[in-house]
Amino acid sequence: MSTAAEARNRRGVVLTSAELDGVSERADWAYWISSGRAPASLDRGIEPGRWSDDLALVHQLGAGEVVLTLEWARLEPEPGRHDHVAVTLVRDMIADARSAGLFVWLCLIDGTLPGWFAYDEHGFADGRARRLLWPRHVDWVGETFADLADGWIPIREPAHMGVRSRYLDLAPPGGTNGLKGAEAVRDLAIAEAEAWRILRGSAPVATHQTARVFVGEGRNVKAAAHARDWDRLLLRPWLTGLVDGRITVGDLHGVDCPPLRDAFDAVFVQLRPPILLDGDGTWSPHPMANLVETMIGGLARVRDEVGERSVFAVADLAAVDAAGDAGAGYLGELMAGAADLGVDGWFQSSAIDGWHWEAGDRLAPGIVDRDRRPKPAADVFAE
Repeated sequence: MSTAAEARNRRGVVLTSAELDGVSERADWAYWISSGRAPASLDRGIEPGRWSDDLALVHQLGAGEVVLTLEWARLEPEPGRHDHVAVTLVRDMIADARSAGLFVWLCLIDGTLPGWFAYDEHGFADGRARRLLWPRHVDWVGETFADLADGWIPIREPAHMGVRSRYLDLAPPGGTNGLKGAEAVRDLAIAEAEAWRILRGSAPVATHQTARVFVGEGRNVKAAAHARDWDRLLLRPWLTGLVDGRITVGDLHGVDCPPLRDAFDAVFVQLRPPILLDGDGTWSPHPMANLVETMIGGLARVRDEVGERSVFAVADLAAVDAAGDAGAGYLGELMAGAADLGVDGWFQSSAIDGWHWEAGDRLAPGIVDRDRRPKPAADVFAE
């Protein structure tokens, strides 16, 4: 396991395939979009020339590392059939990143799943799909890309993904059932642990998790209880897994997974805007006055609990200004707060404006705009 001292002061960016390439027509999100549940996304496919330019650009801005998506739906559009053209394009993209001097983390799932896996096989909720089809894919990825991987991230924000898809009805397959939401979080945690088991030893393996803070309104007892419930759903399950080797989600019966105590070399911590809860459990934005302080508090909690694992803070500008124009000061405060905690590095997500899951083109959370012009926040990142 790498130590914090070995990783100190690393800087990188996250480049999500769906945001920059569009949603693959074979992905579960393509159906979600076609049914009017999300803004339209143009499937551009992988464009090697553009990726080379984008990778060179982020490196010029000071990034030494990059997280790239290995979008499952593009690589295996049908069960058991791999698209060798897509594989070649992805390998070329990774090689370009390495040629640009970037340390490359490869992420197996960042938002989308193949439609055949998510719908036909019922995704991670199905025991056969989780125990057989997913490990088969992880093993294939390891064999196909290990020679180019500097690091692995099995699933980006698995708890967040489970809640959005099964409880908040914000991602496919959809639903508003609290029990199914908790089960989705548990199933994704088990799946991530299995991916770590397969990939370990070939390169460092990191977990990318949400550290969103939920705050009860004032001294409202009911609001505080709602905040604790969300904490037990989104934060505690993966933290207890790493610390105690037991996955406990909400009121579900815990699942013992002793290997998790030694799993993962690093933890990517996504800093999302805190949520304020009233007595009915209704969400509202957290006051801006102490927004950064509250977010850094969530990061500090993780830093204190994960032991010797390297910790990387990850954030974007989406919480401040849809155009990104007011984000430089906010980014500076977040980066300074993370540095004061002694975290091992900072990753910008998203680095380049693209398509957004819920807002389409209306949101601009990057430090570089869609025309590849750096914003004022890019100077903060670079400095």
